[in-house]
Amino acid sequence: MAARLAQLLGTALVAGALLASMSGCAAGGDVVFTKTPSPTAAPSVVAPTTPPEPAPTVAAPEAPAVPSGLALVVVLPGDGSAGAEQADAVRQAVTGLATANAASVTLLDLAVSANAGTLYERALDSDPDVVVTVGPTGLDALQQVAAAQPGRQFLVVGAQPLAPAPNITAVVWPGSDAAPVAPDLGTRVAAAVTAGTSEIAAERTGLVIALP
Repeated sequence: MAARLAQLLGTALVAGALLASMSGCAAGGDVVFTKTPSPTAAPSVVAPTTPPEPAPTVAAPEAPAVPSGLALVVVLPGDGSAGAEQADAVRQAVTGLATANAASVTLLDLAVSANAGTLYERALDSDPDVVVTVGPTGLDALQQVAAAQPGRQFLVVGAQPLAPAPNITAVVWPGSDAAPVAPDLGTRVAAAVTAGTSEIAAERTGLVIALP
């Protein structure tokens, strides 16, 4: 009988210990197992975008000159933007400037192209020294092409690109930002191209040149 009681008591003790381990509690009721919640990831913080710094503005050189023999491709705004009379004045000023400086010039017209980017790519086909764009029309396309062609030089006359680039030089003057083009574009374009190409030839590029 005593042996039977001892066996039953041992069995009861084993069962009690097993029950305590399954409940996760010690005999005194203290919790011996807790689940730590997983940390919540902090929300990501998006840094504010900073607009690009504008290109430095410099005064026009005192005695600019178009380098002799320079090869130019000039992209014109077309009659639709400039008006027929002013567009014709720009053409005459550019061709006269090229003739006076023994430079070669090819004229392309944005008005007859459905895709400004394609026109600027065509402008590079003849391997010019400088691609000149007159007025603000097509500036977005020009900046894309200039970014893809860092070894090429571009000159913007009568407008200023939104984002500066080391291979885009601009020439402006008071009132040149008038829309769609400056009213005095025809009379200013020769001086602007002269100042811009003079600085590019001197390897001072990526600037905004301010005519008086």
